[in-house]
Amino acid sequence: MSVRATIVWWLAAAVLAAAAWWLEGAPATVRPGPRALFAAGRFPVDRIDAIEIERGDEAPLRFERREGRWWQVAPFEHPMDPVSMRRHATAAEGLRSSREVEVEDATAFGLAPPLGRATFEWHDAEDRPRSVSLELGRRGVAGRAWVRREGETVAHAVDADLHDRVLEGEPRSWRQRRLLESPDAGVDRIAIELVGAPRVSMERTARRWTLTEPFRTRLDPAAMEDWIAALARVEASAFFDDEAEDLATYGLDRPAERLVLERRSVGEDGEVSWTREALEIGSLFGPGSTDRFARIEGRPTVVLLAEGARAAALRPLASLIEPTGSGATPSQVGILEIRRSDGVFRIRRELDGFVAESLDETGAVVEAIPCDSDRVNLLLESLLETRAPEISITPFPAELSEATVVLEDISGRPLDTVRIAREPDRGRWAFENGDDVLRIFPESFSLELDPTAYGLSEVSSGTP
Repeated sequence: MSVRATIVWWLAAAVLAAAAWWLEGAPATVRPGPRALFAAGRFPVDRIDAIEIERGDEAPLRFERREGRWWQVAPFEHPMDPVSMRRHATAAEGLRSSREVEVEDATAFGLAPPLGRATFEWHDAEDRPRSVSLELGRRGVAGRAWVRREGETVAHAVDADLHDRVLEGEPRSWRQRRLLESPDAGVDRIAIELVGAPRVSMERTARRWTLTEPFRTRLDPAAMEDWIAALARVEASAFFDDEAEDLATYGLDRPAERLVLERRSVGEDGEVSWTREALEIGSLFGPGSTDRFARIEGRPTVVLLAEGARAAALRPLASLIEPTGSGATPSQVGILEIRRSDGVFRIRRELDGFVAESLDETGAVVEAIPCDSDRVNLLLESLLETRAPEISITPFPAELSEATVVLEDISGRPLDTVRIAREPDRGRWAFENGDDVLRIFPESFSLELDPTAYGLSEVSSGTP
């Protein structure tokens, strides 16, 4: 006999011996397999709405599905990855029994007590509560293990997929790494709190976002939408400590940075309530690291937050400010009153175009000329729709003032006021909207404020 053949025979003998050892003392087979542990339709994976897992002396883990989302609810709350939760159920549903034996000595099967237990709960088609508990026993050879349905007297030799997940799996890996739930549900207020800096607050009314602290100004709807979408993708890079006894160790007793998201709800009685979610960011993980310790307010788990995720969560304020000269739209504007240092003129919308008017000191019209509609529309576009490539949060430089444009609707009701400055030597332009925020445009920016461009012979000497 060759050496290879000898080795093969010895390996076969070893496997048979191991199988005999595993089955030693087990009663005779009651029913051979293979067959599914659950009959078709008796374990409805898609209806499972609670899972409880027990592992030795560890605290039981309980998971519940609420409004389509999975949460760990014991020993503490944390959102869970729905794919991981479903895999627990599919691992149980897919169990196939290769051998069924009567249990006379549960110790021989590792079931006294069981090494672990997985309980699955659901409601049937008539909304009646149903559940099944699977007791997990010792492992055997060839990837098999013993399992028993709680309350039954027989054990089944099954594949070890459920054992792998329940007994060997890392529960932290089942969690959702995404930190913030609010972006999906809708956000109505946002605050950024940084140590040593003023609180930044924003609020949404209908589809418009407004900065309310530390000053009031318009926020860019597209930038806000992009930011909120990015917040929904902010993830922990690792789960660090589930039982943090001293938050000061992580710089989280007084977080250096906090992002607060709030959602408005209106009850049937019309009473308004707010739901709050806050991301707290603490100290650096260690020397040379850019990761920071973080947590969600109210949850015990401390996580690690990568610098990229932190930057996505805490956008610079200037990047969120609406970069146009005004919140008004061209179609709303019926009158533009342009006040320059040397006088005032006005452009009025008529049914068939625009009329430029020169005004005297009393506001009376001294000259009225039909003007080029394309030129006026370009002015409106420049004032109201062109996006500034640079934002500067600083007071208006009055010494560089070029003009003030007062916008009114067709009835003369005020819409907005835009102050315009320009650097010396035909430099950059800046618009300010009464909010101490400069929307800055390059030297090449086109903005025609000369009355002669609109057909007037000269500007009046009216006081601006």
